[in-house]
Amino acid sequence: VVLASCRAKDPTVIHASPEVVHQALCNAIQAKDWQKMADCWTPESRDMMARDLAATAAFGLFDVPQSDVQGLFKRHGLDDVERKGPKVFDDVDKVAFLAEMWALLEKTGDHDGPMPGIVGSTLANLKVEDGKATGDLVTTQDGKEHRQRIEFHQIDGRWFVHLIRTQTAVALWKIDRQAERPVSALAEQLKKNDLQ
Repeated sequence: VVLASCRAKDPTVIHASPEVVHQALCNAIQAKDWQKMADCWTPESRDMMARDLAATAAFGLFDVPQSDVQGLFKRHGLDDVERKGPKVFDDVDKVAFLAEMWALLEKTGDHDGPMPGIVGSTLANLKVEDGKATGDLVTTQDGKEHRQRIEFHQIDGRWFVHLIRTQTAVALWKIDRQAERPVSALAEQLKKNDLQ
């Protein structure tokens, strides 16, 4: 059993182990440094989260002016969806897009950021094999222990957090306060969008 606590420290740029990237992700979310947060995720996770956020924003499910959303889309080349279709995301800098998208959502004061439960969590039961790792994020709330699965991938010697689809849906659901719909309904709506 390996335990790694998520305490406030300076983030480490080189993520040499799952524990290090877990710590870096905790620090980034706690500091609301959305660029460093997105940099902790695998490229596949960034792509998935960027597409989901863009689809949700396009539906108008966030309490953000659509003019701000459209301006952000234009700055990142996402204003040409009709012509390019799903390939519109191919040339997008996902880290920059996610950082700006979360910064825009942060202005509403209506969300805690993605994966808010990770801050203060402990990494337990870490198992590493062939460039992949799994573990449990352990948190305590109201005297009760909660565990959530977390996955890590190693790419070119550097470790990243790999988001599972349910984690993405939960992150979006937490900031979709006005809709008050279950995760399954939001996920179903995202599936219908052309960006998926």
